[in-house]
Amino acid sequence: MNTANNYRNIPFQYREWKTWNDKPASGYTCNDKSLLKHVNVVSFSAMTLPEMKKRIDYYLDNVEECVATRELNNLAAAEFYKTLDQIKDNFYDVLIVTGAPIETIPFQDVKYWEELKTIILWSKSHVFRRLGICWGAQALLKELHNVEKYTINYKLFGVFDHSLNQAKQYRLMQGFIDRFPMPVSRFTETRQKDILDAGLEILAKSNESGVGMVRCSDTKDLFILNHLEYDAKTLNDEFLRDKLENPEVSLPKNYFPNDNIALKPINRWKPYAFLLFSNFINEVYRDVPFDFCNKTINKA
Repeated sequence: MNTANNYRNIPFQYREWKTWNDKPASGYTCNDKSLLKHVNVVSFSAMTLPEMKKRIDYYLDNVEECVATRELNNLAAAEFYKTLDQIKDNFYDVLIVTGAPIETIPFQDVKYWEELKTIILWSKSHVFRRLGICWGAQALLKELHNVEKYTINYKLFGVFDHSLNQAKQYRLMQGFIDRFPMPVSRFTETRQKDILDAGLEILAKSNESGVGMVRCSDTKDLFILNHLEYDAKTLNDEFLRDKLENPEVSLPKNYFPNDNIALKPINRWKPYAFLLFSNFINEVYRDVPFDFCNKTINKA
């Protein structure tokens, strides 16, 4: 059900829907152009009516602050962000594609999918190596190796032990023990058979959450399907967010001490995050030739 609402002459909508596990949910959305002309967003949402009114009040009563923030953001974007056309003739050591909360959407339905495909294709001749995390890993696997992702009917959520592939004793995994923890938060999976059929290597997997880390032996591209980069509180923040939408959401597994949300989670995976990313950077430093920009790289 969708109904129109109005507060201080600003229209917004109330929506009701079903969550991924068929639970009822509701919330409010506003995309009024006159309200948002001073900020860098095209819409915003709130779970409750008081929260929606508070956001509208803020945008209406703090125009100067909103304009100043927008201008600062625009300056930062102009200094630190570039389009592909602006850098297409440059060469780089690594392309990193991070996660996004769009994993259940088919790749072709993501509005920037064609643009991302262009960037990935460009990277094959202008970037020495690729690193993907969560959805970013799935996107790279799809475009580079035609490996699909599959939606599952529940959320893989928690901290799961992963077994190291002892047959792949790479410099990348130096310092890792046989089993190490890794946070997981996703509604999709990448299947082991598809990965192996594509000629890729599985570096780590879990009996509960499946494949966790994949590598291409030819290019040494790395695909991390989970979240070693998470802070200690990230799963807690996601849990609280999900609980607003669905009060019956399950606790993240193996995360809160004794499953008590009042107790502070311990970041047991942080040492492995430091190891992995330090090893990855070191390996790139050792492998990249000084004149690689003059060569045709990653022909595969």
